[in-house]
Order: sequence, then structure tokens, then C-alpha cells
Amino acid sequence: MRFHIEDDSLTIIFQGAEQLWAIKRKLVLPKPSVTNVIWQEGVQLPRTELGWRIGGSAIPGVLFAGRFVGREGRNFVYLLHPQGWVRQVRVKHVLTIELKDYPYRRLFFTVDKPDIAEQIIAWWSSNI
Repeated sequence: MRFHIEDDSLTIIFQGAEQLWAIKRKLVLPKPSVTNVIWQEGVQLPRTELGWRIGGSAIPGVLFAGRFVGREGRNFVYLLHPQGWVRQVRVKHVLTIELKDYPYRRLFFTVDKPDIAEQIIAWWSSNI
């Protein structure tokens, strides 16, 4: 997965098998739609926060990818090596992007490189 940052948008480009697992080629996020960006290490996400898969792939311990729907709306998820399935999902590193006026309420991605997460957070916070 690649992240392409422009002044007014963030594009997430899925590559190779990622497109198959996520059933998506790319996501283009207009900057005004992004309300928050958070990068965390060693996170336990409540399963209800992610929601249940409605399109994509879910292989416990390997990956969760695609569209999920929860109490607060639709989410897009691409998490590698998630541990847990029913109550909590543990992930090593997660970048969460919260949105408004967009088809998804939240996006969850495994981002193992802190510098990429920092660039995305800097992009978002530059015009707050």
C-alpha cells in the first residue's frame, strides 16, 4: 500500500494482492473530509468499533481488509496480523482516519513506519 499526499487530498493506493483482499484499488480522501488522524502502537480495538465485514476479506491472525459496518456507520479496514476476533482486535500499529461527508466513517490501516504516519498527520494538521 502506498500513500500519496497532495495539498488537498490523500490517496491510498492498494497494490497487487492488496486489491484482491480489500476489493479496492484506491481511496481518495479530500482534506476537508478528514476530521482526525491518529497513529497508535499496540492497540486493542473493540470489535464493535471495527464492525462486521460486509465486503472484502477476514482471515483471523492474517488480515482484515475491506468494508465493515458497525454501530457508527461504515468503516474501511486494512489490518495485518490482527489478533482476536470476537471482543477485541489487537494490532501492532494502526493509523485511524476519521471522516465526515464521505462514504466511510473511519479508515483503519496497519502502518509499520512511523515516518509515513507522521507525514500523514502533518498533512492533515497543516490547515486545521
